[in-house]
Amino acid sequence: DGTVLIGSDSSAPYAVTWLDYSNAPAAYQQESTTNVTLRFRNDGSKTWTNTGDNQVRLGFHWYRSDTNEEVPVREAMRVSMPRPIGPGEEVTLTIAVLSPLMAREYNLLFDLVEERVTWFSNAGATPLTIKANVSAVPYRVGWVSAPVPESFIADTVANVRLQIRNDGGK
Repeated sequence: DGTVLIGSDSSAPYAVTWLDYSNAPAAYQQESTTNVTLRFRNDGSKTWTNTGDNQVRLGFHWYRSDTNEEVPVREAMRVSMPRPIGPGEEVTLTIAVLSPLMAREYNLLFDLVEERVTWFSNAGATPLTIKANVSAVPYRVGWVSAPVPESFIADTVANVRLQIRNDGGK
């Protein structure tokens, strides 16, 4: 039914059990946004606040599967809790996941963060890790350089040297 329990030590302040991530795809197109819905439970000893400087939010990170190097994305979204989530309570959140630019295999890691304090995984909680393949879109250009003259003379032709890269799949 898509329910898999991945948990942490419930005696710790930062503990989460990932209950359902069945709609998290294993395939993405490069630099595309996909909504992923996750259900999880607060198995720690702290209430997850939903307001203020230290609210708890859901976030994600992409890691290369071959080197485990973190790969930044243009916009890493975080989602706040809808209300305070006490120990033992469950919550379901949907997060917009932006995939990386480069097509390859990755590990997509979902984690909670107490803002300005710590990521839960840094405090001993188990993040949710999903193997994901990012494929190239067919047509995509990468602009390497495009030096353009500061001014042009009317009714004349100016040669400009452009350096571009094929970032697509064709």
